[in-house]
Amino acid sequence: MYKLIFILMIPFLSAFLGYYIGTKNEKKRDLLNICSVAVTFLLIIMLYPELLKNNLEYSVPNVMGTGLHLKIDIFRYALIFISGFAWFIATMYSTQYLIKYKNRNRYYMFFMLTYFFTLGIFMSDNILNLFTFFEGMSFT
Repeated sequence: MYKLIFILMIPFLSAFLGYYIGTKNEKKRDLLNICSVAVTFLLIIMLYPELLKNNLEYSVPNVMGTGLHLKIDIFRYALIFISGFAWFIATMYSTQYLIKYKNRNRYYMFFMLTYFFTLGIFMSDNILNLFTFFEGMSFT
């Protein structure tokens, strides 16, 4: 069940790591973003056989007062799969499309944070987690 946490933490950590790497080398930042989105998407794909057996749930106590409760059923999986695929395609496209724009480093940081919060919205099991992830997505 740690895959649920890894699916959330990879985009979160790569947002800040990518920002730091992007100040030194933009090509390495782009490669990090592509790899992190690809690994996240592969983890999402690997959840499907486990999901066929039963719903996936994971809880982290003492986070946000009531705990961080994550759950994936078949409907939530469809939303996570579509989001993962769309983010993968958008990441591949944006590395070349935005090459002439400035502030790309900041863009990719918020891009990955938005991905983190979007996945969190679809995986939330209670209204407090949903609200927190939705507010984070609105901010980013």
